[in-house]
Amino acid sequence: MVLAPLAGASACGRLGFESFTRDSGADAATGPVDASARDSSLADATSNPDAPAGTCSTEPVGDWSAPRRLELNFAGATDDDPTIAADALELYFTSTRPGGMGSADVWFCLRTRPDELWSTPSHVPELSSPAYDNTPGISADGLTIWLASNRQGGAVGVDEDIYVSTRPSRAARWSTPEPVAALNTSGLERAPESFDSDLRIVFHSDRMGSLGRTDFYESARPTRDGAWSTPVPILSLNTTFEDIQLWLNECGTRAYFQSNRDGNTDLYEASRPSSSGDFSGIARITALDTMSQDMDIALSGDERYLVFSSDREGETHIYETSR
Repeated sequence: MVLAPLAGASACGRLGFESFTRDSGADAATGPVDASARDSSLADATSNPDAPAGTCSTEPVGDWSAPRRLELNFAGATDDDPTIAADALELYFTSTRPGGMGSADVWFCLRTRPDELWSTPSHVPELSSPAYDNTPGISADGLTIWLASNRQGGAVGVDEDIYVSTRPSRAARWSTPEPVAALNTSGLERAPESFDSDLRIVFHSDRMGSLGRTDFYESARPTRDGAWSTPVPILSLNTTFEDIQLWLNECGTRAYFQSNRDGNTDLYEASRPSSSGDFSGIARITALDTMSQDMDIALSGDERYLVFSSDREGETHIYETSR
């Protein structure tokens, strides 16, 4: 997502890979999925839906495949800000399509196995409001979701704050989002993403003291019920340009993000030897690079499946790639 409000069309469609063999007996959803259908599908999808997925993946190997645009586009709307659960069975994203409550709402797709089709996108009323709701970020275990919103009356792209919602299991509905006061300022906070079993969080902000138009910040807490520390800038990633939408693996040792530091909005990656060190080896992900705006990166827990948004075909769509 860019800081200015977006317009366009996008999609949430097939998120499987060409190498997957689809069971002939598995049928994809052909219509909108309501909350009860979502709940029962997810309850069946895992033997222990409450089991945490917060484990560190080994170093991923291989090259990214050619990006593919997801199939269920909605003409005249923008679909962006994708986030996926670590097991790649739930996809949440921002959309301006009809059927929402505000100028942009949270929508979702689901599937019960990675080799199945995603369901048709459905609105998530628990996470949406009549305001501008965007940049959802789901935790590794799928029990917490963070998002940005100006639902308290602020201006889009200026006074957006971080909110959090939880659920007791993957089969339960989301709670009403609550603002996270310790992370918010009078400026812009967007794209919250937690890692390390929800004990650390990153986001971007234009708060006072930022190096560029937006910088990355990090905060930590001792327990899931503990207080968040004062956010600090991630100096090894920030520039005087627009650094946006940071995603870290569960260990906090590999970073993926978008930036216009080279004159175009592209996707980047970096790494560090430990979760408390400085990032290095910052490089564009050239396999995903175009002269258009490539944005909103998110990965599965094993870092072998990646979704992002791009306007490379004229309108803002969600794309997939794998390795």
